[in-house]
Amino acid sequence: MEKVGKLEQRLLSLQTAHALRCSTCHPLLTRLQDLERRLTQLLEERSLHLQELTHMKQEALEAAISEKDAHLALLEVSGLRTIHHAKEAESLKADRKRLMERLKQETEQNMRLLEEYSSLSSTNSLGECISTSPSSLTGFLQVDYDTYGEKMGSESSV
Repeated sequence: MEKVGKLEQRLLSLQTAHALRCSTCHPLLTRLQDLERRLTQLLEERSLHLQELTHMKQEALEAAISEKDAHLALLEVSGLRTIHHAKEAESLKADRKRLMERLKQETEQNMRLLEEYSSLSSTNSLGECISTSPSSLTGFLQVDYDTYGEKMGSESSV
């Protein structure tokens, strides 16, 4: 049993050494690393765009609330002389309440998005799922070499 373990270890180290010298592996690893960097960059840009969009939504809601407050204050200062003014004041209060609720929802959604993106960036996006070390690619390379050997064998017999 100990010999089998040693032989498996030796086979794995030979496959790793072969993967390091593989002429097709290095460009693939470089391409994979470039794609991962690009993905990380795009995720960061997306996060910034979402933050800007949320900020603009919050500013628009705050401006609308401020406008409702100003209109309501103007009505109250001038006095609610008619039923129409009273109905308008009630309508403004209802609109203000609705806008405040919407602002609260937008703020909560923003917090969830920030939490989601901070957790994504802390796990390094694909870093946990994909290892670019040569030793992690040995099984992949072995399959490729088997396929390559089959293709080469069939081509040489032609």
